Amino acid sequence: MRDALVSALDREDWSEVQSNAQMIRGSGVSFGYPGLTKLGKVICDEIEDGDLEKVPDFTQQLIMAFATLEQETL
Repeated sequence: MRDALVSALDREDWSEVQSNAQMIRGSGVSFGYPGLTKLGKVICDEIEDGDLEKVPDFTQQLIMAFATLEQETL
C-alpha cells in the first residue's frame, strides 16, 4: 500500500492518493494506529475541498509514518 501511495504522489494522481489514504484511514484505528487515521482523514478532506497545496506534505508524512510502522514490525 505504501508503494502505491508513493507512486500516486510521484504522478500527482490525487484520486489515487485519496483512494490509498482512505484505505489507510480505515485501517489505522482498527490496528491501533490512530495517527495514520488522522493523516488519512486530513489528506482526504484536503483533496475533497480542492485544497491541494498541503496534500503532498501530508502524504509524505503518511508515507513516512507507514514506513516507520513497517520497520517496527520487522
